[in-house]
Amino acid sequence: MRLSCEMEKIDFGEDNRHIIRKGERFEALNEMVIDRGTSAYIAQLELYVEDQMITTVHADGLIIATTTGSTAYSLSAGGAIVHPSVPSILVTPICPHTLSFRPLMLPDSVELRVVNPIGSRSTAWVHDRPFDCFFILFVYRFSFLGVL
Repeated sequence: MRLSCEMEKIDFGEDNRHIIRKGERFEALNEMVIDRGTSAYIAQLELYVEDQMITTVHADGLIIATTTGSTAYSLSAGGAIVHPSVPSILVTPICPHTLSFRPLMLPDSVELRVVNPIGSRSTAWVHDRPFDCFFILFVYRFSFLGVL
């Protein structure tokens, strides 16, 4: 299983209305990391599962991993080891600044949305790409393509 990620940037028009612009799309085999990059402030990210807000993450970042990636960076950040045959997505905070958010294991059929909200003091980086504006990241399951 791979993770498919779509980035949307939120800009402001002349009349201060939100304009959502489609951005990059990429796939990740093991995991994807959203972190605070070079910012001195902790990341403040809103996490949604199937359009329902789960929490606001106050941490150095967030790891979203497949079961293949569960033994990599997610494990070193305190996440669980998951057998590859278990259809799931792991969400692990990096050095969380609250005790209320622990690693999650979600079904691989859900769509995750991570939002760097307006008013966040920190920028966010996704796969070594800085995003100094506000963004929405959609993450969902992407199956491997078969070879004939």
